[in-house]
Amino acid sequence: METEMRKQLRNRPQKIGRRLITLVIAFSSVIAALTTAVQLLVEYGRQKEEVMNSLDAVRLYLPNMEASVWNVDVPLIETTLSALGHLPTVESVTVKGRSTDFLSGLEWSYGSRQSRNTIRRYYTLQHKNNGVNTTIADLEIYASVDTIYRNIAQQALMILATNTVKTFIVAVFMLILVRRLITARMEELAARMGRVTQDMVTTGEVDDNGPQAPGRRGDPQGFAGAVDGDEIEGLRRGFDFLVGRLGDYRERMESEVRQRTAQLAESNRALVASAEAVKESQSFLRQIVDGSPPTFVIDRDHRVTHWNRACEIITGIAADDMVGTRHHWRAYYAAERPVLADLVLERASKEEFDRFYRGKCRPSSLMNGAIEVENFFPNLGEDGKWLVFTAGPLVDIHGASIGAIETLQDITERKRAEQQAAAANQAKSAFLATMSHEIRTPMNVIVAFTESLYEKAHTDEERGSLGKIDQAAHHLLSIINDVLDMSKVEAGKLSLNTGNFAVRGLLAEVREQFLPLVAGKDLELQLEIDPGIPDQLSGDDLRLKQCLINFLSNAVKFTQTGVVVIRAIQQPVTGSEQFLRFEVEDSGIGIDPQALPRLFSPFEQADMSTTRQFGGTGLGLALTKQLVTLMGGEIGAVSNPGKGSRFWFTARLQPALETAEVKDHTAPEEAERRTDFGGVRVLLAEDTEMNREVMRLLLTKAGVEADVAENGKVAVNMAAATAYDLILMDMRMPVMDGLAATRMIRAMSGYAATPIIALTANVFDADRQICQESGMDDFLSKPLRFEALQAALSKWLTRSES
Repeated sequence: METEMRKQLRNRPQKIGRRLITLVIAFSSVIAALTTAVQLLVEYGRQKEEVMNSLDAVRLYLPNMEASVWNVDVPLIETTLSALGHLPTVESVTVKGRSTDFLSGLEWSYGSRQSRNTIRRYYTLQHKNNGVNTTIADLEIYASVDTIYRNIAQQALMILATNTVKTFIVAVFMLILVRRLITARMEELAARMGRVTQDMVTTGEVDDNGPQAPGRRGDPQGFAGAVDGDEIEGLRRGFDFLVGRLGDYRERMESEVRQRTAQLAESNRALVASAEAVKESQSFLRQIVDGSPPTFVIDRDHRVTHWNRACEIITGIAADDMVGTRHHWRAYYAAERPVLADLVLERASKEEFDRFYRGKCRPSSLMNGAIEVENFFPNLGEDGKWLVFTAGPLVDIHGASIGAIETLQDITERKRAEQQAAAANQAKSAFLATMSHEIRTPMNVIVAFTESLYEKAHTDEERGSLGKIDQAAHHLLSIINDVLDMSKVEAGKLSLNTGNFAVRGLLAEVREQFLPLVAGKDLELQLEIDPGIPDQLSGDDLRLKQCLINFLSNAVKFTQTGVVVIRAIQQPVTGSEQFLRFEVEDSGIGIDPQALPRLFSPFEQADMSTTRQFGGTGLGLALTKQLVTLMGGEIGAVSNPGKGSRFWFTARLQPALETAEVKDHTAPEEAERRTDFGGVRVLLAEDTEMNREVMRLLLTKAGVEADVAENGKVAVNMAAATAYDLILMDMRMPVMDGLAATRMIRAMSGYAATPIIALTANVFDADRQICQESGMDDFLSKPLRFEALQAALSKWLTRSES
């Protein structure tokens, strides 16, 4: 039976893993291909538009060129040709005289064509004599587009390579997580729980009144065993329930991916249509045509002289209603105020620009003196529009200001795509939070009942097996915590919580934590602290401790004999900062030099072979690197295979604040804790039967008999009927959640100071903040240890009585 059950547990996650990795590869490939195509199209259009805009700037020089050719002013002609030749991408400029008495056969040129792919622009130069325009010369310009092709080709290779690597990495990571980290651990837990339960049943040492047989107390899941004490079946049902929930989340994520893919395709089509709609040229001043981008022009008196068709479409105001007025502001704003073209025309100061556009203005490369701004206009369209608008001054041949021109570009689709991407990241965070909750809930049951079985075990073999179950469960929990911390780092939500702490006390605490692990080895654990390091500093002591523990865990794991040294060294001080270097040096097996560069990458290990001796996820060192970077330091390692390794990191700390409390990192004495809770009335609000059994077990062990409510509404009614000394409140419950129930209880008479402690598998900082805002006093996370519950009861019941 046990072999068949293990096959079922092994096969089920493998199928989910294969489907998950197939979906990841398929959708990642599709999205990578679409993104690559769109980026190349948009980049080509943008670079080509820059070339066209550069050529259109030639019109600024036409009046000077016409005058200089008519007067045969050779120095001025050559100066103007040189200026045109220095425009971006222009390779050659040629002026050829027409067949007139004095210009026939004259020709001036600057530069030469060197590129295979060019764009040609042709202009006629005219002179007005007695009211008649006479063509006097031809102006011919060639601009290179080879650079565009080279850039597009280089970017195509870079984008394709990047997206391919991302797809491969995602697939590999998902396969490792599903098969090696979760499936293997669950299989091991099920097998060991089966052996322990079978031993206790056959020896007749199952306590019918204890928590080993919750099925006889109405346990619907039968997680800890049925009537006959079959705890393997209960554990299998718990994992099957988790697998089912994972399937639901997978389907939900597939639906989200399909929706996002459809939305991305629609956005891509809109971008392509917008790029194709852009014309190859713009008219200057009085030659603005309907095919140009949304554009309007004002004269020196701020009156609208041109309002093209595209501007009519984007604003909804006809040119007949706008040309000749000074009220062009009403197309964009609800109250009268200057638009960007007005400020450019008046050559406003930086303070004036900042007053109306709040520091969003930036110089534009389209023309000299032009300014561009990106802003949202709620009055445009049904839902408002995001626009990038550029305004530049218009001057005559003498440099005098004659008006201003402003062009608009609708970037609403791009902005909405960015908002959708942000929503997708938020959905990822919500998924991780939900997964953490759903995994921690059954883990709470596993840890609690394992502790109970361990206390009632009669043989060393039973205690050894139960200890391994507990160790495996907490290893799985540490993996979950590492994944959550990595997700916080990637999302930029992981921050430091600084405060005063005792440096030597912290290092001593880390060493004490590992002394039991080295007790069975021929291994010495030493501590070396630079005497120049101050006794107290300010920083995030928990993150420092986490980094040291990650280093020390590896050192103890890979060192059987010899010595492991924890070292703290004072580095040169910069200003008021304290720069410390922490090292963990061992005499273990060492690391291959070729493996050192990838040690601090996620899911990487020195030995990635199938025959490796030591386990692990490879997340610890990657997370340590992120934390060290957050603390303003660096990280590294040196190793000699067969002789040992030295891992190090640096951290920037501050002098201790005089008014802040110092953490001394010393554990409270057990004698100071209250252990007698007789006569205390406690209310437990918990919707899951398995977790209610766990809490009854822990509370009974603490000497507390608690009343139980299966949801928030029942808890509110019970609190109204009975005065309780302390309330344990689950955060997520049907009918009414723990947050709403807490707010209602706080509003009752006599419950303003009653301790209410959150009891939840939600472990994000945002969850703690929400619990505090709802009126809760403390936060206990699942899986819950008896020591943590006892400490909370002692803390809040003693404080409540005082």
